[in-house]
Amino acid sequence: MSTHPSARPRILDFSGVSREIMSLVARRRELLVFHASLFAAMGILLQNLLEGKVPVALQSLEKVAFLAYAVLLLVPSIIVALRIGKIHGGMIIQGLFYLRIQKEYINPSIDPNQATRLNLFGVSTQFYFLVSILAGGAMTLVGMSIQSSGIISALLGAILFLSLLVVFWIQHNRSCHIGQQIVQTATIESVDREDYEDHISASLQDVNHDMLATITFVGLILFSVFESVSGLGVIGKGTDLAPSMVKTSGPIVFGWILFLSCLVGTIVYTRLRVSLGWFCFELDPTDRPFRILKITDSFLGYCMLVFFGTIAVHLLGHSYRGATDYLVWTLDALTIACALFGYQATLHSAERKRRKISQSVSTSPNQQTDSEND
Repeated sequence: MSTHPSARPRILDFSGVSREIMSLVARRRELLVFHASLFAAMGILLQNLLEGKVPVALQSLEKVAFLAYAVLLLVPSIIVALRIGKIHGGMIIQGLFYLRIQKEYINPSIDPNQATRLNLFGVSTQFYFLVSILAGGAMTLVGMSIQSSGIISALLGAILFLSLLVVFWIQHNRSCHIGQQIVQTATIESVDREDYEDHISASLQDVNHDMLATITFVGLILFSVFESVSGLGVIGKGTDLAPSMVKTSGPIVFGWILFLSCLVGTIVYTRLRVSLGWFCFELDPTDRPFRILKITDSFLGYCMLVFFGTIAVHLLGHSYRGATDYLVWTLDALTIACALFGYQATLHSAERKRRKISQSVSTSPNQQTDSEND
């Protein structure tokens, strides 16, 4: 489907736009699970290299174990980040098409340009930030592995991270410009309520799959972190990084990777949960999908992420010298309390908005909400 502004005037067909959105969401989901799987695989490789459990063909990598690990993470992370940026751009364009069709035939009061706003808490944005951070960290490790100073290595990582953010911003603005140009001259085909409800039903399935994929993503990162940290305890001389530095700083670095992954995971999961509720409300305006203090399947999935996050905090706490058991367990309890409160507060805010919409449902039964998760 061409989206170049110089192409002939487009015909916006709801079914075609719907299929394209579903395709973009599925590709993003599979890409994230792939990246987490790659991260887990590299953790196993690092552990085997440090323990000397690799075949003869790979024994030459034992002396440059951390360099090999960093490079094998760096290149795929950059590529995955750029691909997520492309998918984000496609979501903006298709989101413009989707909202323009809605404005024409479903909800005249909607503003299609809301699809062009950069949402810092959007699914694509959050995962792009996380993958970019991992790429920057891998670049820092590359610098340290080739005996660069810590300052230079950190600078290299920061430059890569900021460069990826600039690319993301450029891609975002370019997609906004292309989408707005196409929408201005496009012909919009009619859409009936049945097609719209079919799209909402399919979106419900996609959101559920995304929520499961988010838990899988964080779970694989957790596995990789523990695999890598357990291998650091057997490091000896002859590697490309000083054993004393690795044993002291390694758990802290991997702990922060796990913590950031859990933080992004909880933010994304909560946003998906809100989107799930709005889709349910779109299908049934009498539904109350944001009831707080209710144990649901979605809430139990969130509890899994909270558990992973508590593990990250516990690992970080014990990685720093001078941290007492009392302090670490207190931080664990605060992590659980803050995460659960944030989830319930978000649902409460969404419920208040739902009530306002329900009060005006007689005049605007298809009131659009911020159900888009990108």
